[in-house]
Amino acid sequence: KEVHVNNLANLIELLEAEGIRDKMIVVAGGPRITHDLAKELGYDAGFGSKKYAFDVASFIVQEIVNRNLQ
Repeated sequence: KEVHVNNLANLIELLEAEGIRDKMIVVAGGPRITHDLAKELGYDAGFGSKKYAFDVASFIVQEIVNRNLQ
């Protein structure tokens, strides 16, 4: 019953409360997750159906390079 949305939002709130949100790349995935929903909840990206591990890995590597988090 959409409990995943509350859990996803709570995670972002916890990261922000601890002051570490900007130090992390946070992504969400699953059949009920769209990129737009994930962005709305405060995630960097969302990966729903028809997305694969290489899509997620590629995003994370590109984000590390873009943010210079090495």
